[in-house]
Amino acid sequence: MGIRNFRVEEIQATSAVARWETDTPATTELAIGRLEEDGSCELNELPPIGDIGLFHEYPIYDLEPSTTYRVFAKSFDENIQDYMACDDGSSPAEFETADEYTAGVDKISVSVENKEIKLNETSKITVTATLENGIPASGKDLIFKITNGTPGGRERGSFEPLNPKTDSSGKAVVTFTPLHLGKAHIEIKVEDKIAQTEILVKP
Repeated sequence: MGIRNFRVEEIQATSAVARWETDTPATTELAIGRLEEDGSCELNELPPIGDIGLFHEYPIYDLEPSTTYRVFAKSFDENIQDYMACDDGSSPAEFETADEYTAGVDKISVSVENKEIKLNETSKITVTATLENGIPASGKDLIFKITNGTPGGRERGSFEPLNPKTDSSGKAVVTFTPLHLGKAHIEIKVEDKIAQTEILVKP
């Protein structure tokens, strides 16, 4: 029993996604370091993410372009209280990030879970961003703003998380919590691209 089919995919200039499987439910953890010219590599232990399971996916951000990294899959089996070994030799793996590419965000689209909600309900807003070359725009900052206020000048709602970023698939999911009745006009900005949507809050 152990880790198998470890691979690094969706490699871009500053991000990549590591995936692997385990034979029994286990944690999803990772160790990664830059591979130096002399073959040395100082590994950084990344914290566990997600739930315990058989299929593991770990997005890696803040990488340097045109750089070779060595990465180890780590899965902790709670049954034996230890980290699993890799059965098929696929971990550790080495990969090189792509050259830095300055393509900007070309398109953003927005979908809203519920466009009509009550004051005690919430609604999820999903934003998808793509670059000029058609690939997902990962690691992009999103700015959410309500463009209309209430008669008393109060905020119509709030967003969580406060500082969202797109993931490796170019998506970000934000939860809107209403604070007052009426229609909230919502503006979403990613770089210089702007999208708009509305959510009606009813009694």
